[in-house]
Amino acid sequence: MVLPFFMLFIVFLTTIIRISIADMALYQSVSETNEVIATHAYPADLATTAVEDILNEKLSGIHEDLDLNLAASLLTDSMEYLDINIDVSGYLQSISADLLEPVIQDKFADKVGGSFFDSSNLSIDQVTHPTSFTGDGAFVEIDASYKIDVAVPFVNKEIILKKTSYERLWAGS
Repeated sequence: MVLPFFMLFIVFLTTIIRISIADMALYQSVSETNEVIATHAYPADLATTAVEDILNEKLSGIHEDLDLNLAASLLTDSMEYLDINIDVSGYLQSISADLLEPVIQDKFADKVGGSFFDSSNLSIDQVTHPTSFTGDGAFVEIDASYKIDVAVPFVNKEIILKKTSYERLWAGS
């Protein structure tokens, strides 16, 4: 008589442990990804601004001798020939849920280890882009969710774990 209750307790305990592991892995995956975005946004913007300033300084002296449209098309052709596709100016706005989902799924799979969890059940619900590098709009937010099946006998339910990571952009010193 005691054995069925003991087995049910063990199954329930393993389900709670599975949910806890998935919850911790989801939190770490989302927060680490958001941290990388927040720390690399300012250097990317700084590099873009520096390159634009250098080009403007170099080209301003030879404005009469050089057609700027010709120089821009020459630069574009050179980058296409060398297979360089860099658009740092839209770095923050180019971050989308479709772009982040495989990254966070890989991090989630690394965190949980093994094949006990299916990383394809993880989805990115929303990505909120910052509006500036300072002030109230200097935050990146990622909302993610993970669907996990409850493995308790006679219970056919699914739990959705949701995590949100909210990071302030690093804006230098």
